[in-house]
Amino acid sequence: PSLIAAAGATDRVGLRAVVTALTLCVIGVGLLAGLARARPLLASRLVVKAPVVLADQADTLAQHLGGAGSDDDRAWGLTTAATCRFVRGAVQPTLPCATAESATPFFWHRTSPNGLAPVGIKQVLIGGGRTTLDDPPPIGATGTTLILSTDGKLVAFERIGSPEQIAANDAVSWSPFFTAAGLQESEFGPTEPLYVPRAYADARRAWVDATGVRIEAATTSGVPTVFIVVGEPPPEVGRATAWRRFVTEHAWDLLFLILVASCGPLAYLNLRRGRSDPGGARRLAVFVFLLHMSAWLLTAQHTSRFFETLDLMAFAVFGTIGIAGLFWLFYVALEPYLRRFWPHALVTWSRVLSGRSFDTRVGWHILLGVALGLYFELIARFDQLLTRLIGLTPREVVMRIDTLTPLLGARYSLATILQLLSNALYDALAMLLLVALLRAVIRRPTAAAVAAVLLIGVLYVPRGAHPLVSPIVIGLMGVAVAVWAMTRLGLLVMVVAVFVANMMTALTPGTHGWATDLFLFGLLGPLGLAGAAAWIARQAPPARNPAFTYRGAESAAPRASRSS
Repeated sequence: PSLIAAAGATDRVGLRAVVTALTLCVIGVGLLAGLARARPLLASRLVVKAPVVLADQADTLAQHLGGAGSDDDRAWGLTTAATCRFVRGAVQPTLPCATAESATPFFWHRTSPNGLAPVGIKQVLIGGGRTTLDDPPPIGATGTTLILSTDGKLVAFERIGSPEQIAANDAVSWSPFFTAAGLQESEFGPTEPLYVPRAYADARRAWVDATGVRIEAATTSGVPTVFIVVGEPPPEVGRATAWRRFVTEHAWDLLFLILVASCGPLAYLNLRRGRSDPGGARRLAVFVFLLHMSAWLLTAQHTSRFFETLDLMAFAVFGTIGIAGLFWLFYVALEPYLRRFWPHALVTWSRVLSGRSFDTRVGWHILLGVALGLYFELIARFDQLLTRLIGLTPREVVMRIDTLTPLLGARYSLATILQLLSNALYDALAMLLLVALLRAVIRRPTAAAVAAVLLIGVLYVPRGAHPLVSPIVIGLMGVAVAVWAMTRLGLLVMVVAVFVANMMTALTPGTHGWATDLFLFGLLGPLGLAGAAAWIARQAPPARNPAFTYRGAESAAPRASRSS
């Protein structure tokens, strides 16, 4: 690995090449800004009010309607199909929204005097320690849960507590709930209740109006504990969209299982024969560990209970060590094959792992990665645009990236960036490891590349806009270019490209009012990275050490490759 890092050119990149790449980055960001403004993503287009404003409004409603204390722990966020998840499993099948799902975002808000630290194994180990609408489970806890539409109207209210904890009330007034939901109480008539509350309730009520909007409610000792505006069920997800989601989600899971099963024996053989780079693998694992722990500190549900927070941190450290260990395993298994088949693909990557981040060629490859990432994002947007231009109806976008979490605030946006960088490392290593395995099995470079395009295309093409357009746009113009870039430009270029493409998707949902700051940050981030990379690429190379010349390393690297 040290010979690989020392191989290759070290002089600064030509001014014309740097200016051309930087100009392409500026053009790409401009095109993406225009597309995002003309047709923003669904998440931003439907989130009318800023989540901070919704949190303040929900907190006021929780104190006014549910008796939440000012010292209670609070948690809030954005989710989809919240009403359906709120009532699923506790209603009769005839109640609307019991099985329907949609991509409509909702705002949820939870309060509890007993703490809201997550308890689910997924959340505490690899989920960032965040409280969700379902974790910790509402049953058995004391507190209130509110769901608001993104324009601030009450959609669901639930207060959970034992009958002894709920003070009795002789008169029940539902007017504040109707007002918070933006409905007129006089327009609703009584009907048979269908909702079965998840917690104890001694009375149930239900209303319906002429348009079919239905309201389910319940009381305990005369105190309102449940109020749900069911309304009409949202548009259900079609079978085709559900199939696409199934394929895209489980294809990555299958790839993960294949890689883990194959990396174990390969890593063992590489370590036993002394072919691997354990030093580089350790540095990569430490970097991934720091990324995940930093993201955890930004997004975890920190409570005032010291030992509860300490337990969450211990679980997070345990889960993050497991993730870092997987990266170590992947790299130990992959790196010798990269050195064997494409040694040039590891030159700048090895320099970064050895601490030479300000090397001129490292800056040049980062600049190329930014341009390539913007190209990938343009391909994804062009897939939708071309489908409409030729008169076809585009399908619903199936996204693998969470576009709702960055809308919650600055610290969530920063945590998303750290998580996206870790995801980019995993995606690039996984795809490159798959290409290397195919190259070792098939032996013919062209046939291995075609097989890699077909297999990686399964991960991305079903997410496209149309079955006739996406195989050409995403498959040939996207996946094929990615396979070429991995084997010709190198691992560092691919990591930066995947990171920039995902960041543009997550942080540029649209220019909708309050989200303008996030939109500008998402645009300036790649431009700032490209500008810094261009500056590094134009720096003068360091003075050569008389005791060790790069010329000797350049001649030694091919000999090492041939001998391996």
